[in-house]
Amino acid sequence: HVEIRWDAAKDPQVESYWVFVGKEPFERTTDSTLVGSFDDPTTMMILTDIEGEKLDSAATHWLAIVAHDGEVHRFAVDPLEVRPWSESSFGSSEGGEGEAGRSWYDQLVDGDMNTLIAMVSAVMVLIGALMVIRPREQAAPEPWEMGAMEVELDEQMSREAAGLSDAEESLEIDDENAPGFGSVPPLPPGLVLDEDAEAPEASEEVVDELLGDESDDADLEDLDDMADDL
Repeated sequence: HVEIRWDAAKDPQVESYWVFVGKEPFERTTDSTLVGSFDDPTTMMILTDIEGEKLDSAATHWLAIVAHDGEVHRFAVDPLEVRPWSESSFGSSEGGEGEAGRSWYDQLVDGDMNTLIAMVSAVMVLIGALMVIRPREQAAPEPWEMGAMEVELDEQMSREAAGLSDAEESLEIDDENAPGFGSVPPLPPGLVLDEDAEAPEASEEVVDELLGDESDDADLEDLDDMADDL
């Protein structure tokens, strides 16, 4: 049987309720079967048969309830689907909740090995995932390695700031070792330079030749006197 309950309408014009049932979905009450009529305020019905035919609990039915004011009722309806009855839907006949209603703790206490195996497998998978995803920790460098790395980094930054490459820097170091314009060339082997020795004096003829003739100075003086006289 099917126990049907509905809410009472709060309309004073409602006098009774009509119950329609069909084995196929319907949108109008004319396409279904009237199985009961109940005066207000009755709001319950137990359906056991349809027009003398015993109700099939293994079949699906569609149910609609409409209000009647004594003269007319609504024809367009949206029926409710009543699915076949089964023990899994309403619980076992022994009054228990079934295996699906038991918690995992109850199943584990009762010795359900499938639950225990599933839990152990899940923990192992989680541990394996953590070991694969977690990156390896890098070993800390030694203090002397850190110092060498800092020196190389400073040198590289200095070269980049000066705009020099490694090849240009090596050429610059070689140029510093080469003799400059003001440097003294090396002496031949066997010759010793005496820094305390006095330099030789030049002859008077050489000095006069370098300083020029005094007659030129005299001629210039005469020209100055003649300019003053004029």
